[in-house]
Parts: sequence; structure tokens; C-alpha cells
Amino acid sequence: MKNLLKKSLSVLLALAAVFSVCVVAGAATDYIVYEEGSDYGVDWSLDSEGNLTVSGYGRMGSAYPPNPAKYPWFKYRNQIKTLTVEYGITSLGVSAFRSLPCLESVSLPVSLTTIDESTFSGCRLLSEISFPSSLTYIGSNAFSGCKSLSSSIALPGVTVIGRYAFSNTGITGVSICSENASVFENAFRRCEKLESLVLSSGIYAQKNIFDECFAINNVKFTGTREEWNSLPFVIGGNNSICSDDVECNAQCARHIEKMYVSNPPRKLIYGVGEMLDLSGIELTVEWSDGTVEAVTDTAKINAWGFSSYYTGSVEVMVEYEGFATAFYIPVITEATQIISGSCGPHSKWTLDTRYGNTLTIDGKGDMYEFESAEDYPWYAWGEKTYFLQINGIDYISDNAIAGCVNLHEISVYNSPEIRIGDNAFGNKKSLYEVRFYGSAEEWCALQVGENNDKLYTADEYYFNNELHAHSFEETVIEEASCIKNGLASVSCSCGYHGTKKIPAHGEHKLSTVTVDSTCTHTGKEYSVCEVCDRTIGGTTVLPLKNHTPGEWETDESGKTVKKCTECSMLLEEKEAEPEEVPEETPEEDAPGFDFVETISGVFKIITDYIAAFFDSFFNLLG
Repeated sequence: MKNLLKKSLSVLLALAAVFSVCVVAGAATDYIVYEEGSDYGVDWSLDSEGNLTVSGYGRMGSAYPPNPAKYPWFKYRNQIKTLTVEYGITSLGVSAFRSLPCLESVSLPVSLTTIDESTFSGCRLLSEISFPSSLTYIGSNAFSGCKSLSSSIALPGVTVIGRYAFSNTGITGVSICSENASVFENAFRRCEKLESLVLSSGIYAQKNIFDECFAINNVKFTGTREEWNSLPFVIGGNNSICSDDVECNAQCARHIEKMYVSNPPRKLIYGVGEMLDLSGIELTVEWSDGTVEAVTDTAKINAWGFSSYYTGSVEVMVEYEGFATAFYIPVITEATQIISGSCGPHSKWTLDTRYGNTLTIDGKGDMYEFESAEDYPWYAWGEKTYFLQINGIDYISDNAIAGCVNLHEISVYNSPEIRIGDNAFGNKKSLYEVRFYGSAEEWCALQVGENNDKLYTADEYYFNNELHAHSFEETVIEEASCIKNGLASVSCSCGYHGTKKIPAHGEHKLSTVTVDSTCTHTGKEYSVCEVCDRTIGGTTVLPLKNHTPGEWETDESGKTVKKCTECSMLLEEKEAEPEEVPEETPEEDAPGFDFVETISGVFKIITDYIAAFFDSFFNLLG
């Protein structure tokens, strides 16, 4: 009991000392001058908030003999709170960040493969760190004494864990899923809060790696019970683990097994100085438990390594949950001659503008698929692209090459069962040459979508680099006539198909046409083709016919005439015979007209009327 109290008091005093150092450091933070430098093969900077950033490419140098005081940032050890290791660094030096008493969190890049010996040893306040899947080596004492490191850690790609690497830390769980991981003595010694383990069946673990880890109560082992019992640290009698707490034939901890860019960003080509835009990107993530996840939230995706300060094909590392995959984006200027970028999850395109604009699509699997030919990154050079090389690709997507309307030559390598989408090659102009490194039968058996006739109209085909002579079968679509060309479809066993003109044969089928003459119009006679309706040869004029006289008749004027029965022309007329006049018979004398007598009668009538009028008038008066 006395020893326990003494031990507890020592721990409290140590923590109090650390806390007091950090409080004093916090009070002095305002006096830190922003500083940067280039040492041990890396560039580094420290701002007034205590954020240390290390950048560069490749391995970081180490101080020998190991001494953290030799690193330039060590003099600010009481002010450093966070550490960011930027993408490009592959290894951290021996003791590089050892004994930084106020370091709380560390961010590691997906380029990192190695954490060397004692790198973070003695960083008592370090509580936040995640290990990228790229990490394969953790050296001896790398995190020993990091008491505040109290989370469960996953080491999916680590193959070497050195002696005392995590000893005397506060970790609560460990997952080691690499099938060839080697864990050396005392790697997790005295991790008093360690409760759960997930270990792969291929692990090589030396004795005593879990000594004094008395809290372990849950162990998942992917191998059999016999394999567990044969492990060196089990044979050595590691009494920290009770065999009843071990579940054999278990699944390893869930981790990402495969990830790729399944849909590219909307912007695929950059000019010098432009910033990366991940809009539209989609990651397909395949987890170890068989779950497939589509990640489109760019807030969850980190991108490393993109720099548009220089031209060329830039490798962008896209990171999600500590796992990364490469994606290539070209940065160009007007003078750029070779342009290269990603065109599928596992494929790359290259355009060489120096020699006839050669487009090469190289890789494996399927290409990305866009809605139209204009969306593909090489479309801007389509009309001036004359040569296409396809190597290993499984699928040419819809509309992919449709914008390359002037292709002279297509070569297909290592793709005997390539599939070709709708309108992949369009149907605009013929090719001069197709080279397919397979047999004619394999070429003919390809799965080809609609509107790809352009593939089958080349002048020459080479199969396995041997010139193929077409052997055509013809089917007449429209017969040729005397003046009109016919049409036939032609096909070859290699898949070539097209149409062929059947020349007009020029032989007419003649018949004679006669137009009879009349008494007023000449006739004619000529030959006509019954097929094309053309007049062939000359025309013979037929003479007028004689008039045909009719009977004598009397016309409207009373004349006696004779006319043509065909055209009614007057042919002849004659004078009419005089009519016989009958003799006059004397008539009896008719009574004559007496003028005086007539006037007298009229006068008498008038006077009688006047007299009668006056008689009536006087009678009325009287």
C-alpha cells in the first residue's frame, strides 16, 4: 500500500510538472516569433499559435547520435502544440519530435511509410493521431511514454512494430491486420488501459509483447486455435491474455481494402496557377467486410500533392479515412507538347502533340463515362488527333473517341476482349488503318455498341501485325439499270461491312413509238427505252395524209359545199339552182279607200259627243 501511494504521488507530481511547463509556455506564446527554416532535408515553420509544420519530399534526416535537442524546433518545445507533416514526406527522423511536453495532436500524410525510432517518445500530452494506410514501419520506442494516447489504434498496413514502440501508453485497443506483420518484444508492454486486440493469423509476434497489459479481455484472432497456440508470445506464457478471452476464426477489424476514383472531378485540365477543384468527384470505397461505399462529400475527402506551379501530369493523392489513391491531372500551357491525365479508375491518357497528335489510352478496367464527346479531356484536340493507341483497356465508353473525327490509324494492344460503347468512335469519316493485336475472329467477336461504323471502314486491317485481305460477300440491295447505278452491301469475316456501287450496264430495252400523221400534221416514229424512258436514236418524220372528202352539204350561208371528214377543210362548193317562180293569178278588184267619206264620219262622231255633253250639262242646271 505504501509503495502504491508512493507511485501515485510520483505520477501526480510528474503530471503537475508537465502542466506547469505548458501553462508557462502558454503565457509566453505571444512572444513566439514566426520562424521557418530548412534542416534535416525538410522545410519547417512554427507560427505564434504553436503550430509546427514540416514539409518536403522523401526521407527526413536524423540526428546522430540521437538527440532531440539537435533539431532546430526543439528550442520551442514548450510552445509546440500541434504538428502537421505535409504530403511528400515519407519518413520521420530518429527522435525528431521526442519529448515535446505540450504536443497534443499530430497529422500524418498518406505519403508516410516510416516512423523511426523514438520519434514521439515522451510526448506525454499527445492524444490525437491517426495512422495512414501507407505506413508500414514503426520503430522501437516510437510512442513509448505517450500516456495521453488513449484511443484505439488501427494499423492496417504496418508490417513492422519495433521493441517498446507503444509501451507505457494509454491506448485502449490495437488492430493489426497485415498478414505478414512482425511485432517485436515488449511492443505494447505496460499498456494498462489496453482491453481489446484484433490480430491477423499471419502475425509474427515475439514473446512478452503484451506484458503487464492486465486489462485485455477481448481478443479476435483471424486464424485457428492451433495457429493461436503456436504464436511465440503465447508459447512463452504471456499471462496478460486469458485463453478464454480469445475468439479464433474471427474477422479482422473493419478497414478499407480498396479505394478508387470512380467519377472524376468536373474540371480535368488546369492551367498554370489554378487551384484544385474536387467538385463532382466520387470515390468508391470497398471495406474489408464487403461493404461498398460511394463517397461524394468533398468535406470528407483530402487531396494531397496537387501543385499547378509547373506544367505536367500532377499526381493527386485523394485521401479518405487514412486510405489514399492516386489520380492524375494535367497542368498545361499553350506550349505544352505532352498532356497526360487519368481517364478511368485504373487508366491514364496521354496526348503527344509533337508527332501527328497521338492519343494513348493505357491501363486496365473501364474508362470514365461522360454524357457527350465534348466532356472528354482530349476533345479540344480532337480534330487534330490522327493516331490512337489503346493498351489494356477493357471498355471504351460511350462517345469517348467520337470527337476525333480525323483519325488515320487505330492500334489496339493487349485488349482481345475489349468492349466498345455506343458512338465511341462516331460515324463520320473512314480510317486508313486498323491494327488489332489479336485474331480476325477475336476482332469480329468484339462487343461493339451502336453507331460505330467508323471502325469498319478502314482501307487496311492488320491482325497480329499481318495485313488482312478482305474476302467479301455481296448482297444486292438495288439492281443496276441501263443508266442508274445499283447498290450492294459487302461484308467480310473480319467484321468489315459497308456498301458497294454497282455500275449501270448501259444496255437499253427498246420499243418503237409511232405517232401517225394526219391531213394537217406530219407524224413521227422513234425508239424509247422501256426502263429509263429515254429516246434512243433518231426520229423519222411521216408525211401528211390526203384529205378525205365527205358528201355534199349545205352550209350556213346556203351554199352547197363538200368538206374533209378529218379536218373539216372546205374542199369544193357549187352555185345553188334557181327556184321556179309560179305564174300570177289575177285578183278581183278590192274596194277603194275614200278619204272624204272617212273624215266626214269622224267629224260626225265628234259633234255627236259634244252635243251629248252639253245636253247633260244643261239638264243638271235646269
